[in-house]
Amino acid sequence: MPSVPIPISHLLDAQHGLIALEQCRCDGLSDTAIRSLVRSGRWQRSAPGVYSVADHRQTWVRSLWLAHLYAGPDSVISHESAGRLHHIEEVPAGIASVMVGRDLRNGPVGLRLRRADDLLAEHVEQINGLPVTTLHRTIVDLAMTLHIASLRSLVTREITDGRVSAASLGASMDGLRRRGKPGVANLSRVLDDLGTGKGLPRSELERLLDDVIHLAGLPSPQHEYPLPGRGAVTGFVDRCWPDARLIVEADGRKWHSRRSQMERDATRSLEAQAAGFETTRLLWEHLRHDPHGTAELLRTVHEQRCLLLGQGL
Repeated sequence: MPSVPIPISHLLDAQHGLIALEQCRCDGLSDTAIRSLVRSGRWQRSAPGVYSVADHRQTWVRSLWLAHLYAGPDSVISHESAGRLHHIEEVPAGIASVMVGRDLRNGPVGLRLRRADDLLAEHVEQINGLPVTTLHRTIVDLAMTLHIASLRSLVTREITDGRVSAASLGASMDGLRRRGKPGVANLSRVLDDLGTGKGLPRSELERLLDDVIHLAGLPSPQHEYPLPGRGAVTGFVDRCWPDARLIVEADGRKWHSRRSQMERDATRSLEAQAAGFETTRLLWEHLRHDPHGTAELLRTVHEQRCLLLGQGL
C-alpha cells in the first residue's frame, strides 16, 4: 500500500480532506499510487480530478474547497458563497459559487460556475485558505442577484459597520462597470440614495482636484482649457498641461448620471485623443478619500507623458 507523502498529508489537512490530481502529481504521488489508494478504500473520487479521504466529515467550507479544486487553481469563490464567507446576511446558503476565467463544464452537484473576464488580482483575498472575492467585489457581484431592497439593506449596514464606504464601494463599481453589466443600475441607485445627494458642488470638486495636483508636486496646469480636437465636440476641460498633452477631468456626478453620460465622456476623450491628448478622469471618491494615492498616480501619468513626448514617440 503506497504511503501518502508528508506534503500531501498537509494539503489534505488544510483542504478539508480534499486534493486535486495535479497537486498529487506535483508532490510526487503517481497515478498508479492514486489508483491503489482508491482501490483500498482510503481515498475516493469526489469529482473529476479531485480526490478525498474516505468518510471525511462534510461541511459547507469543504464543499467550497471541492468546488475550487475542481474548477482549478485560478478559480475564486464568489457571489453568494463569498457573501457568506464575508458574513453578509442577505445571501442564502445555496450552492457553491465559483468564478472562473475560462469555459468549464458544471461538475459536482451543487456547484455554480460563473465566467468572468474582469477579475483582477486586487479583487481577491484569502479566507480559510480559499481565494475569495473581496468584500467590495462581492457586493458589486451580488447586486446582480439581490432584490434592490435587500441590496440597500446590505450596503447600508456595511457602511454603518465601517466595512465599506459609499466612496470606496462606488469606486469599485466604477472600475467594474461596463455597458450591460447586471446589477450596476441597482447599485447606482442605492449609492445615489446614500452618497452625495445632488452631487458635489463644482467649487468643492475643483478645490479637491487642485489639492491633489499640489500634493503631486506638478506644475500649475491651465484651467478651463478648450477641449482639443477637430472641433466636432466643443467645451472646456477642467485642467490641462498642454506641454504634456495631458487632460484631467474631475467627476462629482451622481452614479446614475455618470452611467447615462458615459457615451458623452468617451466622445470627449476620443476627440482629445485624436489631437494627441490623454485624458485622466478622477472621481470625487479618489480625490476626497485617497488624495495621496491619487496624487502619486497623477504624478506618474504626468511623468510618463513628458517622457513619451520628450522621446518623440
